[in-house]
Amino acid sequence: MRLPARLANVLLSVLLACACSPESEPGTSPDAGGDIASGRVRLEAGFEGTPQPRGNMLRIHVTDTAGTPVEATRVSVSLWMPRHGHGAPAPAVTREARGDYLATVDFTMPGTWTVTIQVDTEGRSDTLELSVEAP
Repeated sequence: MRLPARLANVLLSVLLACACSPESEPGTSPDAGGDIASGRVRLEAGFEGTPQPRGNMLRIHVTDTAGTPVEATRVSVSLWMPRHGHGAPAPAVTREARGDYLATVDFTMPGTWTVTIQVDTEGRSDTLELSVEAP
């Protein structure tokens, strides 16, 4: 069965519109924060405000299971854009207080980014991943 040309054009337009639309609205970040507990430490992290292309403040908080801040031997943040298969320069992480760390994150292009936070404490490594939609 052959589709009339007009109907075929409408269907093609709908398919293209669906394929090209972003996964979520630019500037929104339904999962811009999170936490994970490994049984030994608890990692909490989140961005301040709505993500922007540059200057995003990522706060990281590390505690033991009782809620006492834990000093990490290393805290790193990496950025990956799964849809495009590339990353961006890793932001520097600074210590603000015992268990509190801050990174300024710059997204090099709009889209969905995976932000991976790795914290090393007492010879162990714990990882938290956040999904962020950058405008």
